Amino acid sequence: MTKEEYQKLVSEMTWSFSRLNGFHHCKFCWAKNYIEKDKENSEQNEFARVGVYIHELLEDFYKGELLEFQLTPMFRKWFKSESRDYPNNKYVDLENMYFDGFSKGLENIDKFEEYDIVEVEPKISVKIKGYEFIGFMDLLVRHKKSGEYMIVDHKSWSKKKSKKDMVKYTRQLYLYSIYVKEKFGQYPSRLVFHLARKNKLVGSFFEEDMLEEAKQWVVDTIDEILECEEFPVTEDKFFGWNLCNYRNHENHIVKDDNKDVESFILRLEDIDYRE
Repeated sequence: MTKEEYQKLVSEMTWSFSRLNGFHHCKFCWAKNYIEKDKENSEQNEFARVGVYIHELLEDFYKGELLEFQLTPMFRKWFKSESRDYPNNKYVDLENMYFDGFSKGLENIDKFEEYDIVEVEPKISVKIKGYEFIGFMDLLVRHKKSGEYMIVDHKSWSKKKSKKDMVKYTRQLYLYSIYVKEKFGQYPSRLVFHLARKNKLVGSFFEEDMLEEAKQWVVDTIDEILECEEFPVTEDKFFGWNLCNYRNHENHIVKDDNKDVESFILRLEDIDYRE
């Protein structure tokens, strides 16, 4: 694939947080997915599978299509309906941890009783410094007394992430806040993550300078993508071995110092370009 073909394809893309963030996770997987469009060799990881199903359950619950007492039985039935392939962990059985955690968490899910449900899974479509950006917001609620909005994003975490990781994840909610401002006339006052396994909310208050940081991150990431000519496999071993959608691809070789192995690099000229 030529640089000109590549840049034309990238310049015409519509962007989402997952498409932008995925580039930073594993450039090899990003190129296989968005440039080669290799769906045949893409495999969803176990954490993503359970996350998608939990989102579907909570979407139906907050839309009023499921009752609270239905959530845990439905989850348990789904989880046991097929075999699971969680990575080995010497400290904990991940399959049992997720099964037990969501089973308990869904029994007493946060009903946001001090809030009105405004929108559930609305499609976001906004312009960010000239770029088309889309996404789906998990939940938007409005405080019954103050009238302030809060964006809620469902996560399968068991606890709050590090400060650095919270900044990365919260960027997505800042970008969604542009939609809230355009549609409802004000930015949300809070951006929170709903930890469904623990039924806990963690997050932060809205800050306009962080919104500007998120917008600039979009531009900087797209600029980096446009100039990219080499797409290496991630050097993050856990992510590369367990989470990448192309982790089982023959060329998805993760750097391993113990075996004197370097991460495989997919180069632009070797990409199998498909119109």
